Amino acid sequence: MRPRLLLVRLLVALIPRLTFGWLRAYCYRLAGVRIGARTRIQGQIDIEGTGEVVRNVRIGEGCHFTTPLYLNASAPITIGNRVSIGHHVIIITDNHSIGDASARCGERFAQPVSIEDGVWIGASVTILPGVTIGRGSAVTAGSLVAKDIPANSLVGGVPARVLQQLPP
Repeated sequence: MRPRLLLVRLLVALIPRLTFGWLRAYCYRLAGVRIGARTRIQGQIDIEGTGEVVRNVRIGEGCHFTTPLYLNASAPITIGNRVSIGHHVIIITDNHSIGDASARCGERFAQPVSIEDGVWIGASVTILPGVTIGRGSAVTAGSLVAKDIPANSLVGGVPARVLQQLPP
């Protein structure tokens, strides 16, 4: 149980969606999430995982998140400054090894996810464990990010691939 996080989720649920983004950021800070100044959250963030999930989430300054946003934070999730995230985005840090034929879903392990400064993530994007999205990149809606993205890249697809290099 994470009572402070549960209480914050209840409080945030009472705030009309797409309003008072600064107040939601303040509430998540009260739960222990590290969130920089001027970050706006336009709905609920669902933070789950194993261990100290709240301590594993670090969000920079001047970010803007539409929601819902799902963070599986069994390992660190680092979101840089001035990052914009669209609705229905999923960020996952948990994975499983491939087991033997009797149980293919093997032992669980977690890998960190890093989203560098200035990134724009479109709606309904899924980011898998161990991924770094480079500074100044943009991820098109509906993409599945399964490997690192170089800085200043426009990526899209399932799995996401570089579509073009963006100016720095």
